[in-house]
Amino acid sequence: MIRQVTFICGFLLMVFPLSCWAALLPEEILLVVNRNVPEGLVLAQHYRDLRQVPVENLLQLDLAEQESCSRQEYDEQVVTPLRALLRKTEFSHIRCLLLFYGMPLKVQPPEAKGNESSQSPGQQLVAQSGAALDSELVLAMAGDYPLGGWLTNPFYLHQGRKPSLSGRPLLVARLDAANPDIVKRMMADSIIAEKEGLTGRAYFDARWSTHDGQGNAYQRFDATIHAAAQLTRQISRLPVVLDTNEALLNSAPDAAIYCGWYRLADYLDIFTWQRGAVGYHVASGECASLRNPENRGWCKGILEAGGTATLGPVAEPYLAAFPRPDQFFAYLLDGYYTLVESYFFSLPYVSWQMILLGDPLYRPFRYL
Repeated sequence: MIRQVTFICGFLLMVFPLSCWAALLPEEILLVVNRNVPEGLVLAQHYRDLRQVPVENLLQLDLAEQESCSRQEYDEQVVTPLRALLRKTEFSHIRCLLLFYGMPLKVQPPEAKGNESSQSPGQQLVAQSGAALDSELVLAMAGDYPLGGWLTNPFYLHQGRKPSLSGRPLLVARLDAANPDIVKRMMADSIIAEKEGLTGRAYFDARWSTHDGQGNAYQRFDATIHAAAQLTRQISRLPVVLDTNEALLNSAPDAAIYCGWYRLADYLDIFTWQRGAVGYHVASGECASLRNPENRGWCKGILEAGGTATLGPVAEPYLAAFPRPDQFFAYLLDGYYTLVESYFFSLPYVSWQMILLGDPLYRPFRYL
């Protein structure tokens, strides 16, 4: 097992610059809260104490208590004060933003110009310029960039060449859930799982029993779920359950890891989540809301049911925008890379719809 992990890491280090691989440190994280949601500030202070983040690494923004903000509000009330802080010499080392309960999930598209019809190319481009707040903030220091559609993630390690963007890209994660108690439990579970080790079973729910990595986009993605199951068997001690029926699993006790699909915005309450569990479901809009009690998305459901970290889209992302499970879990299982690094190294696009929910410093397999 150790030999397999060493081979993977050695190969990646030969291909990619060593500077990309320094593990994230607490002092490199900026905590971002909405000052109009006091619970978020309390949670940020609690996280600061748990992870020993410097007390000055805190930005309080003045935002409405809503799950979305306008593009104007984003530009004026989020990016402007953030840039002003990060341009100061004493904050030049910040690599990661951690958003807390009370921050908006989404940035709405800009308002259409009066002379554009809903069918015009300009208006269609505007319609595609809404994004997850977290995903947009990756490029907060990158200068001007096109808003329509997605952009290649500067941290993605599985592409031919990096995009040319000015400024410095930022890692972004979020500690958020339906209520503050869940967020506090997510923090505690991350610390405990790091100390005691994450145990349980790894569940992968594919749709087809055979694959060759060819075929349409769905078949190719299904092959990555098979690959993630095989990889987990090779480089971890976790028992692996790979379900290849079209229907979802019937039962998933002691779940430590999960990736599966496709049940749209309808969390299936079959999991008994281990403390520290990390899982995500591949379907559209699974993080459309965390606060609406009627929302049954998988992000909200996983965290409410006891999961510690998850990821998902706030709106239709298209299949290619999801982190490939074989890539994401390869980094996470390695034990060296943090949760936020594992996510961004395997995330294809930014300025788009995906967000990460969990402690960015979490390393569930650090003692493998």
